[in-house]
Amino acid sequence: MSHKEDAQTNITVGNITNATGVAIGPGASASVDRPSQSVQHQAVAELDKFIRSLPSFAESLPDADATRNAAVAARTKAAHRSPRWDEVRRLLGQIAVSVAGISALTEAIINIQAIVAHLGG
Repeated sequence: MSHKEDAQTNITVGNITNATGVAIGPGASASVDRPSQSVQHQAVAELDKFIRSLPSFAESLPDADATRNAAVAARTKAAHRSPRWDEVRRLLGQIAVSVAGISALTEAIINIQAIVAHLGG
């Protein structure tokens, strides 16, 4: 008769509140799907182009500074090593409201929203 001894492992884990791909314990593994960098770079490039175009429409925007600030914040979040795409989408929604009625800007934001629509949290 064989006797198998259960191994006891003590594990201490720090704060992993916003972590991704965390695996804890013997034999644990984690897998994280990350969007291709080309999609991320495309989103950042389109946001850069949008930001550069804003001065041409400043007189038509209800709050050009707020629109620019939101676009810069979205671009910063999109360029992050591990982007929080939900936050980028939220900012893009705010921008879409502020540029409604200006077809060139609305079209640009719709295109950026399409790029990030299916990217993870």
